[in-house]
Amino acid sequence: MDVAKVLLIDDESNVLNYLRHVTEKQGHSVVTASCSSEALAAMADASVDIIVSDVYLSNNYDGGSWLEAVKEKAGGRPFVFITGYPDQELVAASEKLGATALLSKPFEL
Repeated sequence: MDVAKVLLIDDESNVLNYLRHVTEKQGHSVVTASCSSEALAAMADASVDIIVSDVYLSNNYDGGSWLEAVKEKAGGRPFVFITGYPDQELVAASEKLGATALLSKPFEL
């Protein structure tokens, strides 16, 4: 198995800790961000292989703007969105932007 460096972004500490635990258990390295400013700085790190981000962070961006920011900063890297509020518009927007997946909270990995 190849080891990936995974950027996990969520403003809910329990979700972030769960994702960290599951990802590290699979042997991957993890970088975390709990707000958009931390996330944007972390996405600038070219050693990050994949981005997993909550759609609705508690600061600075609405869902649609954040989706677009992640797409832009991903720079061709795969990205996955997670949300507790899935709807058809969000599914369509994430697909249009090329997200690898959209996962609905709560989830079990």
